[in-house]
Amino acid sequence: MHGLIRRLLSAAAGAILIVLPACSGDEVQGELQPFEHLIGHWNAEHVVFGAETVYAATYDIKFEGGDTLIHDFHSEFGGGFQGHEELRFDAEKGKLVAEWTDSDSDEVGHTEGSYDAATRTLTMTGKGPGFEDPNVLVGYRHVTVYGDGVADYTMFLIPPEGEEREVMSIHMTQDS
Repeated sequence: MHGLIRRLLSAAAGAILIVLPACSGDEVQGELQPFEHLIGHWNAEHVVFGAETVYAATYDIKFEGGDTLIHDFHSEFGGGFQGHEELRFDAEKGKLVAEWTDSDSDEVGHTEGSYDAATRTLTMTGKGPGFEDPNVLVGYRHVTVYGDGVADYTMFLIPPEGEEREVMSIHMTQDS
């Protein structure tokens, strides 16, 4: 069960954190501008469905080079979990794209998606190793809804044969 929860956290952290930028002196450009107000340090509580523990986490975010949002994730999960993500706009695809690495995997996770300004919702999708069997490729859908100083993330797993199911949620609060 511990390995399953760790893989869930690994996949989830990558998807939700990609949009929490912090400024390093560069001007936020283009498709990333809707995320500029999210600059700063965030605290979070995340829940893996089926587990009773709520894990504390933090996000330290920065913006680099005018076109890349960088975040670093630290969690109490499993005695210490760390992740790193870079989010950019890919003009050829016409989508936001992200790469995620973490302390639990040698693989780079890739997601892509879009931001709906009217609903303040980011939706990213990707494929990766399954939680029950890492040799099986499964789909993921990550949905983050932003409020003023808060964000709520939900991760959905889409198995090759079966229905999409909710597997994790994270509630984030921006430091004042």
